[in-house]
Amino acid sequence: MLVFILFKLSSLKIGDQSPARLFDDVASQPSIKILFRQDHPNNLLFSEDHYELLILTELSNRLALVINGATGEKYLIKTIDYNLNIEN
Repeated sequence: MLVFILFKLSSLKIGDQSPARLFDDVASQPSIKILFRQDHPNNLLFSEDHYELLILTELSNRLALVINGATGEKYLIKTIDYNLNIEN
């Protein structure tokens, strides 16, 4: 399980490869959600909209669905293709 917690200014960001392991408030409270590909039943944690669920299960690599809970805006973003080459 990959879990990371980042503190920056006064915000807390929590991520996990398996959203079902996150507690309910993490999935329901953030006003802006950035969601990468999710399979059923994990996608049910973030949306009940059939169209959004379909999008989440079929997103290709590096695409994310952004949902702004404050304004209702929804859009797709493409992340950069970044490879971290670490040599020992």
